Amino acid sequence: MMHLFARFKPQRRGRVAGFLWFVALLSGNMPLLAIAEELPRFVTENGRHAVFVDGAPYTSLAAQLHNSSAWPAVLPQALDEVLALHANTVEATVY
Repeated sequence: MMHLFARFKPQRRGRVAGFLWFVALLSGNMPLLAIAEELPRFVTENGRHAVFVDGAPYTSLAAQLHNSSAWPAVLPQALDEVLALHANTVEATVY
């Protein structure tokens, strides 16, 4: 890949590399945007609130991993408990 930069002066290499990374990230995310029907959104009607995902209400069956459950030694057991609850959303701390 360095042969791509051979034509450019050293001070411009950073800008060119940044632009190439931007194009790579943009082109990599395009298929994800094409798959989604519409973006998730919050809807409020008659004083009630709901989250809509793909045009339908989303019922969140959530489980929360506490700070001590996010450690690698404890995480497998905690995730087994999440599966037993049939949760579709997990909230976990990231260090």
